[in-house]
Amino acid sequence: MNRQRIIAATYNVHEWIGRDGEQQPARAIQIINDMAADVMALQEVSFPTLGAHPFRTQDLSAETGMETIPGITFTKKAADFGNVLLTRHPVISLRKLDLTIRPREPRGAIMVALDIYGTPCMAMGAHLGLQPRERFQQIQTILKAIQTCDKGTPIILMGDLNEWNPLSPVLRALRPYFGSTSALPTYPSRFPILRLDRILIRPRHALLNIRVFKSPLARLASDHLPVTATFRLP
Repeated sequence: MNRQRIIAATYNVHEWIGRDGEQQPARAIQIINDMAADVMALQEVSFPTLGAHPFRTQDLSAETGMETIPGITFTKKAADFGNVLLTRHPVISLRKLDLTIRPREPRGAIMVALDIYGTPCMAMGAHLGLQPRERFQQIQTILKAIQTCDKGTPIILMGDLNEWNPLSPVLRALRPYFGSTSALPTYPSRFPILRLDRILIRPRHALLNIRVFKSPLARLASDHLPVTATFRLP
């Protein structure tokens, strides 16, 4: 692996439920492994706590070979539910942000400082809400957290931003920090038309490419397609 080229990814796994209605974590895990990312944000992760086949954070670590950092937001259907950040690089520090705007569904973000080949980098995984005002308040919380980072620290913001309008206040608020970054359609996975899932890199010139992972299995395993971004460390 080129030590200067890093792959980030984001994937809404839809509780491991595919377009066929079946809940099969193994399918999404195969896609995660196929992408071979250094750091990855997952959304709508379900960890069943009851039943014959519980699925835990340590199981996800074992299957992917990556450190699993959960950001559980609530429990439903006898399962812990929320975000996960996966990393192959050592964690320097960890912070979890509460993005909940009541009475809307609980939301959150995971913010970790990583040591990537000796360079401190900030990686964030988030899942924003469904209402525009909700998303705008949530992005303000994220930007306040970003402002605590050293100015020269590379930042990776990944997640399902639930934002498809390039003129939205949310994306306008992000541009001073990340510049204008192209996004590709990821939803719905069978015939994607909405650009919901995004990866933003600071500094902008470090970004080499962004692509949607469109394997046949990815079109089946979730209602979202995953996104990968390759960037070069400063």
